[in-house]
Amino acid sequence: MKGSEFLRKVKRIGHKRGIEVRFEAKRGKGSRDTLFLEFTNNCPGSEERTSGGNCSCDAAATRPYGKGPRIEDQIMRTFVYPATLRPEKRGGFTVQFPDLPEAITSGKNRTDALLQAVDCLEEAIAGRVADGLDVPVPTVARRSHVQVALPAPMAAKAALYLAIQESGFTNSELGRKLGLDEKEVRRMLDPRHSTRLSRIQAALDFLGKRLVVSMDNAA
Repeated sequence: MKGSEFLRKVKRIGHKRGIEVRFEAKRGKGSRDTLFLEFTNNCPGSEERTSGGNCSCDAAATRPYGKGPRIEDQIMRTFVYPATLRPEKRGGFTVQFPDLPEAITSGKNRTDALLQAVDCLEEAIAGRVADGLDVPVPTVARRSHVQVALPAPMAAKAALYLAIQESGFTNSELGRKLGLDEKEVRRMLDPRHSTRLSRIQAALDFLGKRLVVSMDNAA
């Protein structure tokens, strides 16, 4: 399937499920295509919009090297984190995430280090969600950083985790609002449990959030 055909198909699926899909062509160091998720607040008064209405209050998801609005002023939250790759004397690279001190890994070469970085980031975010800890907002990347995207399934769970924290609902309260058992809500947040994206989307919709799917070139 050609890239353009794939994007059209993804957009059609997203439209049916109420998920905004946007392609952003960017070039960074190296290049592997990756699909990542962002989530954002719905527009004010979104509950009153008719179906098919457009939302015009979205803000840019990221900003280049210190330019543009402050990240805390932005509506949209991404799960793409800056990382440092440090060459080792005996070969290979060590990878660290400034926003996640516990996330440290290494690889035998640059390509392997970047692959390990994705796994390391996923484990770090999964651990924070499981332990009820803070999931930090990614800091602005410096020119020396590479950016690592959290895999989409974990990004969706992290988005729901943050939305629930912001709402003040307990899992039991949210379950009752959604007509679900409390165990089902816990499963939606469980990094080890596979959850349909449509179910997470429904919960986010109730909480006044939405998922935005973007595709970028991996570092």
